[in-house]
Amino acid sequence: MLTLHYALNKEDYNNYYIFVTWDAPEKRKKRSLYYLKQMGTIVLFTAVFFYTGLFDRSSIFAFIVISFILLTSVVAITGVRSSIRQQAKNISDDPENASIFIPATVSISETGILLQD
Repeated sequence: MLTLHYALNKEDYNNYYIFVTWDAPEKRKKRSLYYLKQMGTIVLFTAVFFYTGLFDRSSIFAFIVISFILLTSVVAITGVRSSIRQQAKNISDDPENASIFIPATVSISETGILLQD
């Protein structure tokens, strides 16, 4: 008979959640599409401002607009991982999900597999 005792802690769960939803190699297409959308938004807003003549005003105003567009884009691109981390933290801190973190025992014998928590 083989017996395995284990318990999942919140940090391991959070790292697993981040990996499965964002960092996994299978999610490369999802990440690429997200980044392309963000870059597309930058290009779209810049083109709209350029063709509406907004940049023909003072150079300080154009600099402020371009800075705002770039800043919001950088925050969106870099903030996606931290927002996923926050989602994982919210899930692991929810009292209704506490059963994920209780110790469990798996017993494997000739008669079958028994899971106890």
